[in-house]
Amino acid sequence: MILTAAAGLVILFLPGGRVTVLLLPGLAGASGFLFGSALCALAAFLWFAPGHREFTGVAVILVSLTSLVTTNISGFLAGKLLGVLGGSLGFAWYGTDDRPPSEAGPPTRRGAG
Repeated sequence: MILTAAAGLVILFLPGGRVTVLLLPGLAGASGFLFGSALCALAAFLWFAPGHREFTGVAVILVSLTSLVTTNISGFLAGKLLGVLGGSLGFAWYGTDDRPPSEAGPPTRRGAG
């Protein structure tokens, strides 16, 4: 989730920063704000709603890949790489409660005692 938030901030930097030579008005500026803020929001979803990590991870990867085409080279490719890495780690993350049953250990008997 930290990588996803960093990707959003990198993509937000170009349209929001003072690098006026690289700024393109119109689609690139609006897309930078849209996709950068979307990645920051998806990072918050990964943090506060880990039960939906599969959907959120795929959404992060799709937004990151789309930002490569529509924004100013997606923050010199750093935003795309951070977003794809953060989304894939979010998708593959297992918490303590959602391990597969084969890795969870032997079942315990309840009510014995």
